[in-house]
Amino acid sequence: ADATRAAEASDATRAVEGGGGGTATTGPGPGGEGPRYHAIYDDGTLVPEGAQPDRLPVGPDPAAEGAHSRIRWDETSPARSGDGTGRVYQGREFDAAGNPVRDIDFTSPTYPSGRPRTDHLPPPHQHDWIPNDPANPRAGYRRSRRPSPFVGPEE
Repeated sequence: ADATRAAEASDATRAVEGGGGGTATTGPGPGGEGPRYHAIYDDGTLVPEGAQPDRLPVGPDPAAEGAHSRIRWDETSPARSGDGTGRVYQGREFDAAGNPVRDIDFTSPTYPSGRPRTDHLPPPHQHDWIPNDPANPRAGYRRSRRPSPFVGPEE
């Protein structure tokens, strides 16, 4: 167990030093001390536990007409450009009927040490929303647990 904790701390150090965006150099030690992390951006910026932005509101934007997206904005994370602060943490797409289509995640979950979880793809990736009953859209939708590679708009 101590070897695993040491490896996680070492991985977090490499992620921060290599990515340049994080603020800590080690993860939790054997006694649980030190910073704890929730997620990581593709440039290595770590999101501290409890600092992730509020979840997206349930359902589509009531003011939207047609297909649209809702954005989960991280105001505390440094911008990729280095100018100002903030970046997109997550987006959710809705079809013209207001049904969820997919979530696009711009972070991946981490272990408390900051080491990326092995069961997730690196960011960005997407989670499709799947109908509970394809024959009855009113039965609702569920978010897929397994992410897939992000597929951007066709050019």
